[in-house]
Amino acid sequence: MLSPSWKENKLYSEDECDFNIVDDWHMRDKINAQWLKHPSKGKRVKSIGEMTVFVGMPVISHKQLKKAKIENSIRFHIRQVLDDTIVVENDIDMSSIEVSSRDFSTAFRHCWAETVT
Repeated sequence: MLSPSWKENKLYSEDECDFNIVDDWHMRDKINAQWLKHPSKGKRVKSIGEMTVFVGMPVISHKQLKKAKIENSIRFHIRQVLDDTIVVENDIDMSSIEVSSRDFSTAFRHCWAETVT
């Protein structure tokens, strides 16, 4: 949930401030669930496993996929949602990688918020 002071001051728009660092996974899941509702409005969404996805959505790899050359803890944005694959773009070098829906559902999660240990 956005703090009242952030809403009043409007230092950044919601589009500019699309990433939050939080203390625990409970807050991460809460923020990710709230943000999923906002930017998905008016977009074509698709369910992959237990995850809802759409083009432009930020995701993070939480599991290494060697065959797709995806390392753990790298942030991506979804660029295409196809029938059996998802195309993600690496936020570091902007390279695109095609991942099967099966691999995607086991190796990625929403990334509007992430925990720090």
